[in-house]
Amino acid sequence: MKKLLYILSIVILASTTSCIEEMTPTEVVSSTQVQKMSSVQESMLWGISAYMVTYNSWNSSDYLNDWGYPCQMYFRELCGADFPVSKSTYDYWTYYENCSYTSSYPYYTWNYYYRLVKNANNLIGAIDPSTNNTDSRHYLGSALAFRAMAYLDMARLFEFKPTGYEALDAKAEQNGIWGLTVPIVTEKTSNQDVLQNPRVDFCTMYRFIMNDLRNAEALLSGYEFSDKSLPGIHAVNGLFARAYMEIGSRYEETLPQLADCATKMAASNQQQDGYGTITELTAEDCYKQAVQYAEKAMQGYDYVTKEQWQSKTDGFNTANQGWIWRMRIGGKEQLPTYYCSFLGQTATEPASGLARYGGAYRCISSQLYDKISNYDWRKTSWLAPTDAGKKSPLVVNKYQSLLPDSTLAKVPAYANFKFRPGNGNIEDYNVWLISDLPVMRMEEMQFIKAEAKARTEGYQSGLTELKTFVSHRYTNLTNYKPEVTDMDSFLEEMMIQKRIEFWGEGICFFDLKRLNLQVDRTLSSNIEDAFMIKSKRNYCCPWLNFFIMQYETNRNAQCIANPDVSGYFDTAE
Repeated sequence: MKKLLYILSIVILASTTSCIEEMTPTEVVSSTQVQKMSSVQESMLWGISAYMVTYNSWNSSDYLNDWGYPCQMYFRELCGADFPVSKSTYDYWTYYENCSYTSSYPYYTWNYYYRLVKNANNLIGAIDPSTNNTDSRHYLGSALAFRAMAYLDMARLFEFKPTGYEALDAKAEQNGIWGLTVPIVTEKTSNQDVLQNPRVDFCTMYRFIMNDLRNAEALLSGYEFSDKSLPGIHAVNGLFARAYMEIGSRYEETLPQLADCATKMAASNQQQDGYGTITELTAEDCYKQAVQYAEKAMQGYDYVTKEQWQSKTDGFNTANQGWIWRMRIGGKEQLPTYYCSFLGQTATEPASGLARYGGAYRCISSQLYDKISNYDWRKTSWLAPTDAGKKSPLVVNKYQSLLPDSTLAKVPAYANFKFRPGNGNIEDYNVWLISDLPVMRMEEMQFIKAEAKARTEGYQSGLTELKTFVSHRYTNLTNYKPEVTDMDSFLEEMMIQKRIEFWGEGICFFDLKRLNLQVDRTLSSNIEDAFMIKSKRNYCCPWLNFFIMQYETNRNAQCIANPDVSGYFDTAE
């Protein structure tokens, strides 16, 4: 029993010597025993799920920016232009938001994801892929999905894309990092190999990710876990859809540093690294695959309803029929401190959250808020400027607020009511922190389908799919009259709807980077002067290119760092 407990504890531990170094315990259940013990495998899989919401993964005294995957969602969100803080006094992300010091925050991201990969590798290496045990096959498939998700995120976060700033891009050219993602560490990577492990190019990384997804697809065929905390076949299909959009967009890339990806992908099909091939060598082929996988991911799911969205007790804190994959803080043993948590830093209503306690309310930008139609019921997810400061019960009811009239009157304009405290409790953080958060929703798949169809069948086909989505958000679809006349205006309208829908969920970061969209905070009236910065048009926003921790590059001589993007931004003209 002592050995069994030890191996279970290994799932959520990581080496303290390197973020991507494998740990080899000296006294654990043998690999042969684990292969025969599906109960141990199940526990290891639940350990990976638990790690999604772990806090203080760095095991340091300061974990204000280290509270699991929800922290990564939050980090990605504040990199854009739609997530301002009302007062920065209790903002623990100031130096990244103003782009004055951007090299330290991604340390937590790098560390967190590689420990997530390590946990997945532990289980992947413990199960014989040829096993006939049905449960073991499902556990292995789910672990592969976790690993694919982690690498898909990291590839997009850490690849350095052209910024339009001559000095910065010259450094990237000099260092030879165009197209490089992150080092690959698998269950077979030795301790010595991780010390000489170069970042792999985009094409190699996506063949690796697709290989994991294909294996997961085969192992999970037709199977869905009863708990959405574990990724099943629908989550795998959703990951396929995300990946195919990335590859398709890369094939269409016009920036010279990235434009030869299709050629490289074709050549890489001949490599013998065991990752398999990607046979879709045109953007159109990839977009068609994205449509198919998005449709499969959505099967059996339905849109989040107005009542669920606006619920005082369950609003965006409880999984429902629209959520494909969730994270779950399910008990007091998993609770972080109230201020080092997603709800503690995002939710408006809890008494001990940073909003009410420190005045650091997370808001929607005025620029995006002004684009929300009055016919769109999502608009009440944020406090209208015309309602701010009012004590009227009508205002309280309008926002389904948990706050009494006098307290609501102190909430600043544009503050959010999207993420509600667990069980509708605003006083006891042992209760309001118990919650779910979405990793993947079916609505994201509908957006993927809309964009992919627009790119393969024309913008009007994409607009038809977008209207399907909007019909679930507007009180009457006849009131939806977007000015869409070509592909560019379609993409602009699609991103407006997507930014509204996924505000706070960290989804649109990847669209901003994939499509080289400008991040411009100077268009909003409710952003502090220090954060009034913007990137260049038609280039990747510099601070979306995450810095690779120096600790890692010092240990791993083959891992070349990205340039530090601190100070690279434009201001209002």
